[in-house]
Amino acid sequence: MSVVKFNSQLGSLPNSRLLSDVLAQLLSTLENVMTRPVLERIAEKTLITDDCHLWQAAKTPQGYGLVSHKNKMVYVHRFMYETFVGTLAKGECVLHKCDTPACNNPDHLFTGSHKTNSKDMIMKGRSLKGENSPQAVLTSEQVLSLRAKYTGARGDKTNLAKEFNISRTQVGSILNRETWKHV
Repeated sequence: MSVVKFNSQLGSLPNSRLLSDVLAQLLSTLENVMTRPVLERIAEKTLITDDCHLWQAAKTPQGYGLVSHKNKMVYVHRFMYETFVGTLAKGECVLHKCDTPACNNPDHLFTGSHKTNSKDMIMKGRSLKGENSPQAVLTSEQVLSLRAKYTGARGDKTNLAKEFNISRTQVGSILNRETWKHV
C-alpha cells in the first residue's frame, strides 16, 4: 500500500516510470528470496564436486555454511542432516567425515556429542596444540630445550621458569608432559 502511494507521488518527476519499475522489481526479488524454499536456495548455492557438496554463500569465520530459514540463520550442514538423515537430539552435534566445514553432503555427516566432536578433532590432528594455540608462549624448540636443560637439581624449575618467562607450575606441567605432550 505504501509503495502505491510512493509511486503516485513520483508521477510528476522525470524518469519516474523507470524508478517505479526498479522499485517494483526490487520488491519482487525480495519477496522471491524470502519465500523461495530453503532447499532450492541451498541447491543454488552449493558446488557439487566429485566428493563434497560445498556451500558457496554466507559462512561463519570457521567456514560453516549459514542460510536463513524461518527468520533465523541456521547451519547448512545441520539443516541438510535433519532433512535427509534424521532428527537431532538437543545438544547433539553434526560432524563431518570429510573434515570440510563448508560441506553439506548428507553422506559425509554423522552425529555425536560435544565430547565426540572434540575427540574427533584431536584424533584427526585439527586441534590447536602447541605453538598453533593462540595461548602458546613457547615454541616446540623452546620446550625441547627446557626439557634438555632440566637436571632435577634444587631450584632448577624456578631458574627455568625465569629463563623461559613462564611460571614454575608451567615448567612442571611441561616436564610431566601434562602440556606439550606431542613434543
